[in-house]
Amino acid sequence: MMPGGLSHEKQEDNNVRSLVDSLKTQIESTLAIKLGTDEVIDYKTQVVAGLNYYVKIKADGEYCLLRIFNPLPAQGSSSLTDAKSINVNDEIGSF
Repeated sequence: MMPGGLSHEKQEDNNVRSLVDSLKTQIESTLAIKLGTDEVIDYKTQVVAGLNYYVKIKADGEYCLLRIFNPLPAQGSSSLTDAKSINVNDEIGSF
């Protein structure tokens, strides 16, 4: 992986699941969808001054791409920095 580039696609794990769960209210209001039986399809990461997570989810019958910023320790808390609806076959990429 190039510095600042995106990682390879990864499958859901406890870390990314916790991030999505912790930002549930923010995700729901940004995308006007209801999370409940949401499913993390896969994700990529990007090293910045912390870590960006690009997470592809299926929620409420729609596919969405989330960008979640997880700062370095003692630099604040994780936040949803962007989100958009996508098609099922869309690649995970920077936006």
